[in-house]
Amino acid sequence: FTQFTPELHGVKALLRARDGRLWIGRKSGLGVISGGQFRQFYPDDGVARTDVRALAEDEAGAIWAGAGDGTLTRVLTNKATTFRAPDAWGGQPIWSLLADSNGVVWVGTFRGGLLRFQGGKFTRYTTKDGFPDDVICQILDDGAGRLWMGSKQGIFHADKSELQAFAAGRLDTINCTAYGRYDGLPSLECSDNYQPAAWRTRDGRLLFATLKGVVSVRP
Repeated sequence: FTQFTPELHGVKALLRARDGRLWIGRKSGLGVISGGQFRQFYPDDGVARTDVRALAEDEAGAIWAGAGDGTLTRVLTNKATTFRAPDAWGGQPIWSLLADSNGVVWVGTFRGGLLRFQGGKFTRYTTKDGFPDDVICQILDDGAGRLWMGSKQGIFHADKSELQAFAAGRLDTINCTAYGRYDGLPSLECSDNYQPAAWRTRDGRLLFATLKGVVSVRP
């Protein structure tokens, strides 16, 4: 083990980008290690000095960062652009992110449900729309048309086609399949303190961190 210099404290999220850079979400904001050198982003760069708890990379190579004040930041070629849901829950902390292959960014929030962001438009999904919980700690795509989410009330999945239909106004309720203790979960509460807290393996398994161990799912 080698201690990185300068010492970086308060790390909440890590993301290794396809270009080899290591993006770091911390209590004090967003940073990146490139060529062994660390760079901190500042308000002059368009990134506020607030806690960053989730990171993702999209197909275009843009880095997405989710902050504790509900701000979603997109960084492309070191230029930052920020977004925030315009509704009453827009300030809810962002705890998880997934950048889809079709240009959609899925945003898991604390007590604000799931957000779908595409083309500058946010769509929110909550317990009022069929979700079992409004705390979304983890998000994974199973590659078969479903999003799997870890929450404080277990693990559940929903069809992306239904989520899309809801966003387009063609559907009023999302049908979710939820899993709990009787299905083998050692704890209903999934981990959220550090990201990534869920992973899709090369053989297609989905791994979720819970408060009482790792859960493996073959979707």
